Formats: sequence, structure tokens, C-alpha cells
Amino acid sequence: KDIHAFPVKFPYVLFAPGASKAHRQTKCWPLERYAEVAATLVKEGLTPVIVGVPDEDNTAITERCPEAVDLTGKTQFMDVITLATHAAFAIGNETGPMHIASTCLCPVLTLFFGTHDPNAGGPQGVFYRHIQAKEKSALSCATVLQALPEFIESFKNRVASPLDF
Repeated sequence: KDIHAFPVKFPYVLFAPGASKAHRQTKCWPLERYAEVAATLVKEGLTPVIVGVPDEDNTAITERCPEAVDLTGKTQFMDVITLATHAAFAIGNETGPMHIASTCLCPVLTLFFGTHDPNAGGPQGVFYRHIQAKEKSALSCATVLQALPEFIESFKNRVASPLDF
């Protein structure tokens, strides 16, 4: 699809807060914390755009941040590529959409939990960063929010997109 087929407001940040059912317990940072990050990004002039599989429920994010665009269950693999290509940056758990985004020259902030080694098969890319915590509950919003100015600045410094936003 063309990027204009999606109901997104530019500039936007791609959110991947979920994971497959088999990995949700170990890989997913609490949605309430994603909601706080989303609300902060809106104050910075960025629109959160959420992707995920149909059985994920991201209403905790959209209730706290009604400006977020929830595309959960409405995108295919190629759509994630399109969205990542045009995103200011992406933030999410260590799951497929973050791997996809990192290959699209999209700046990526990936959240790792437990003993998962970010250097052993984690996303890579031109502007890739990760935060790792032993427990999901140990990763505070403050820690994630401290990483975001670098991403916001990287977006502002990137070459302007050829799209007319």
C-alpha cells in the first residue's frame, strides 16, 4: 500500500507493543508504560501509530493517548515495511516488527527483557539502540523517555522525505 492509504498524521512514531501469544509474558513491556511514552511523544508533536496482530488489545494505550492511531490487526507484513519506512522512529519489544523496521532505515529503540541477548540476533540498522532490563517491571518509563530525545533529534536531522506531508 501507499503510505497515504493509512490514516496516519505525520510525523509519526511506529509502536510495536505486543508479541506473539507464546512470547507475550516474557517480551512485552506493560501497555500502561507504552501509553505514558505515547502521551509524551504527542506533546513533542509526534503521532504514535500502533501495529500488532489481531488478538492483541492496545486500548490501554489509546485510552491514555487518544491521538494514537491503532492499526492493530489491520496491517500485513508489507504494510509494516511501508509504515516503518516513513516513521520518524520505532519503539517496541524485541519482536518481528522491530526487526522489520530496523531493515527499513528506520531508527529503532528495542526493549529487551530477561536473558535475551540483544547482540545475538536482535534488530540491527543504521540507527539502532536497545534498552535491556532483567524484569519488565524494572524498566521505568523514565528510562525509556530519557532515550527518546536522541531519537527525536535524529528524526529532525534526517534528510527530508520526498513525500509531501
